[in-house]
Amino acid sequence: MALPDLLDLSRPELEAWCAAAGVPTYRAAQITAWLYRHGVREFAAAFRIGWPEVAHVSRSTDGTRKLLLRLDDGATIESVLIPDVDRLTLCVSTQVGCAMGCGFCATATLGLGRHLRRGEIIAQLLTARALVTAEADIHDGPERITNMVFMGMGEPLHNYAGTVGAIETLTSSWGVEFSHRRITVSTVGLLPEMRRLLTDTRVNLAV
Repeated sequence: MALPDLLDLSRPELEAWCAAAGVPTYRAAQITAWLYRHGVREFAAAFRIGWPEVAHVSRSTDGTRKLLLRLDDGATIESVLIPDVDRLTLCVSTQVGCAMGCGFCATATLGLGRHLRRGEIIAQLLTARALVTAEADIHDGPERITNMVFMGMGEPLHNYAGTVGAIETLTSSWGVEFSHRRITVSTVGLLPEMRRLLTDTRVNLAV
């Protein structure tokens, strides 16, 4: 049986695990700091940290980098780093494939494989951030990711739990501490979920 992915846990869930394991709950703050500030990839035997394998990186002349990421079950997704003069935007996926069937989208031909877990969405940022740091001396433009858009493979609001869970970790002071104002969720227009997102988060919404 596969070990649980530490990136899937919210702060309360991690504190609950610490309490059940007889570990002081303040250790949760230390663990999240090492995960999201320092990019640690190994932990105790009770958990794994689900960073994907970078199977391939395609680079365009304008500096755009497309990351083909292989997940633990062998499925692949894409994340894209898009540079601009004063910003570096990461486009993340929320599903393996997509069920929406939009005629203009190549992902639609794949159908829906599965939803990405909270941790698998977060791990795209951690992986891309590590790549940007490693390549800082060979790329012009910002040396850190300044913006995020949920606009990769999949419909973010079809995977509502995974999307909002990831946003919680990404924006929380105990997590990545990414600004809500710099995150945009793009949707084909799922109305009930759009209303929920605007209630549950403070991110931008694009239709």
